Amino acid sequence: MSWDSYIKRVKCPCGKGYILQEEESDDWGRTRRYTPIVDCPDCASKYEVEEVHSFCYKWDGDGISYYLTPKGYPKYSGIAEKERFPTEVSNIFQFNEWFIENYPKEQLQFALNEFCSMRSSSAVASKLARKIVYEHKYVFKTVKVSEIIPRLSEIISAYDTYNGNYDQRKIVRDEEQKQRAIYTEEKRKHQIRLAL
Repeated sequence: MSWDSYIKRVKCPCGKGYILQEEESDDWGRTRRYTPIVDCPDCASKYEVEEVHSFCYKWDGDGISYYLTPKGYPKYSGIAEKERFPTEVSNIFQFNEWFIENYPKEQLQFALNEFCSMRSSSAVASKLARKIVYEHKYVFKTVKVSEIIPRLSEIISAYDTYNGNYDQRKIVRDEEQKQRAIYTEEKRKHQIRLAL
């Protein structure tokens, strides 16, 4: 099995050169696309290629768009969850912290109530309870309800005093999403979308 390669090309903004993108495909219908390059000295001095990923279904493409962005265009500098709540460097999965950061207290309490009414972790039905069982098995090598309940109680007890719990992060996430949308809308006015 071999890969066939071909180059897609469109005229650059000044019209003196091209934007080139190499694409490869094989006998199984798989494709690989490479980041486009600006094959024009004038445009290469003014623009850089930016790759933007967005969700899309497989039948709609790969969800990658390419833009020519003016060189030196300012990066996003607004509120950012990663800066407000930096991740600690750790090689081990932080079980308690992860659930506090990613689920609201009410959902964790609901999952605890579900575990308290079950004798076996295989009987839990909610999505969060199943996630807890899966991660507990991965980290602690057990799915015993008798071990999950105290750990989940610990998580709920620590929730309100934990810096970076889900509720705090949600406020920052929502604000970041708004600020990024405004930034992106303004940035698009200065970019050229590549139709490759």
